[in-house]
Amino acid sequence: MKRFYPAFFLFLCILFVFPVIFSSPLFATSYQSGNNVTISSGSTLNDTLYTAGQDIQVNDNVNGDVICAGQSVTINGKVKGDVICAGQTITINGSVSGSIRIAGQTVNLGGSVGGNVSVLGQDVLLTSGFSTPGDFSVAGQNVTINGSIGRDVFGAINTIALNGKIGRNVQIRDTELTFGNGATIGGNLDYTSDQNIIVPHTANVKGSVVRHTPSQSNISVISGGLWFSGFLFGLLAYGLIGLILLFLFYHRLENIVETMQKSPLASFGWGIVGTIIIPFICVLLFITIIGIPLSLMISVLWIIALLISRIFFAYWLGVQIMRLLGQTTIKIPIYPFIIGMIVAWLIFSLPVLGGLISLLAVLWAFGAMLVSFKNNRQRGELVQEVAAK
Repeated sequence: MKRFYPAFFLFLCILFVFPVIFSSPLFATSYQSGNNVTISSGSTLNDTLYTAGQDIQVNDNVNGDVICAGQSVTINGKVKGDVICAGQTITINGSVSGSIRIAGQTVNLGGSVGGNVSVLGQDVLLTSGFSTPGDFSVAGQNVTINGSIGRDVFGAINTIALNGKIGRNVQIRDTELTFGNGATIGGNLDYTSDQNIIVPHTANVKGSVVRHTPSQSNISVISGGLWFSGFLFGLLAYGLIGLILLFLFYHRLENIVETMQKSPLASFGWGIVGTIIIPFICVLLFITIIGIPLSLMISVLWIIALLISRIFFAYWLGVQIMRLLGQTTIKIPIYPFIIGMIVAWLIFSLPVLGGLISLLAVLWAFGAMLVSFKNNRQRGELVQEVAAK
């Protein structure tokens, strides 16, 4: 199944990261940074707020999105947009007209939310003042729901205390669930656990209660199906991307593969350097606040470059296989591409060893991309100098 995630992440970048880069910041954006960042009452912001700091306090209204990162984040004002935040402790007491997507060690939500809520956290608390007409998706260790959720709850949770109201279904796994007085689930309770969940007479589940036991045999069958599904999805998804590269940028692809063949050590070295240095540069740009859009753009391009690196390795592998079979001249590049993709993805799917080979292939091909870009740039500068003379 792990082969599924990189290709799927490519789509997540397009769906979630690109809008952050190319939407509201181009039109109206407020940047705030520092050790302590405070948006005081009476200073309503009529644009998107980007902020980073150790202690962040938003006490007035924001007529736009709030995108923040800090050790402690507190939002008491109204946000007429989405909230996307990461921090150690995140507290949202004000109302949010859009959706919430946050990650933190301790998360406390106490206001109304107009859209869906997605939370990744260790301790998550929805107070009695919390409400949303949408869905609540959560991955956490300890989750307490005292508020109201209009639609469904999805989660992977260690322990959950349900004291509020859920409008529709609850679907959770790996969970110990306890009910408080007056707790209500308007639909079905579907859970996967080694323990039975007992619904007390003081709580109400209006639909059915279905328990799934994680048996070893089921896990084996499911794991095999998921492995094959992930393998097939990854092969087809990367294959589609590879075909686009092959037909639109064939000479670039050939140049990178040639660099892999002729300069393997330099390519591998540049791959290691690029993999380490580029994230460091992105972090520095992000800290400056004004460089956040550029940081996100470079991060997305870096991730995409790493993901498609395996396609270059697959094509190189296909060329080597064709040569071993006596085809010294590649007249139709689609043949080595298809052979290389199938063989490479079978290798990548091997337990443990496949992951190591995949990592080495990414570093090698990514470094070849950097070396090829550097060489092309130097050749371009040389051509300009000759033309100038």
